[in-house]
Amino acid sequence: MAAASLPDIPFHAYDLFHRQKGYEGLDFEVRKKLFFRFAGFVRRLPVSYVTFAYRRSELKDSAALSERLCKDLVAFVESNLAEFQSYDTVAVYYDGGQDTPRAAIRRAFDETLSVDTAEYKKLHYQERRLAQVADFLCCIELAALRYGNHEQTSTYLKLFGGARSFKANQLKQARRKLHQ
Repeated sequence: MAAASLPDIPFHAYDLFHRQKGYEGLDFEVRKKLFFRFAGFVRRLPVSYVTFAYRRSELKDSAALSERLCKDLVAFVESNLAEFQSYDTVAVYYDGGQDTPRAAIRRAFDETLSVDTAEYKKLHYQERRLAQVADFLCCIELAALRYGNHEQTSTYLKLFGGARSFKANQLKQARRKLHQ
C-alpha cells in the first residue's frame, strides 16, 4: 500500500463502498484502487472458500435459517472431514454479529468434529487479514448474486462495470479460489 501511496486501511467491503470507518474522506478513485490492490493480494494467497447464500423469502424465520445453515455446514465439513481431521485444532472465527449464524456454526462444528477440536474465537475483522479476505470473497459472491438477479447497485456498476465485465474479471479470479 505504501509503495502505491495508498492508505493502509483494513479491508471491509461495506465500509469501502459507503465511505465509512477509515474510508470517509477518500474519493471513489482511491477506494477503487484500494479494492483492486486487495483483490491482487487475495489472488496470490493459498486459500480456498465456500459460501452459503439464502433468500429471506425462502426461510420463514431465524430458526429455519439456523437449521438450513447448520445442515449445509455439516454437509460441507463431512465431505471434507479428512482435511479437517488433519488438524489438531480448527479455529472457528466469527465476528459476533448475528446470533443465528453463530449458533448454527457452533452446532455444525460440534456435531461433526471430535470434542475440543473446534476452538471458537471472537473476531474483529481489523485484527486478521484472513477475515478481510473472507469479507472480500463474500463481497464478490454477493455481487455475483446481485448481477445474476439484475439487482446490481450503482456502486457495483462504477466499480466492476456491467455483468459481463464483472464475471470475466472479478468473479473469474475469485472463483479460482473456490473450494473443490
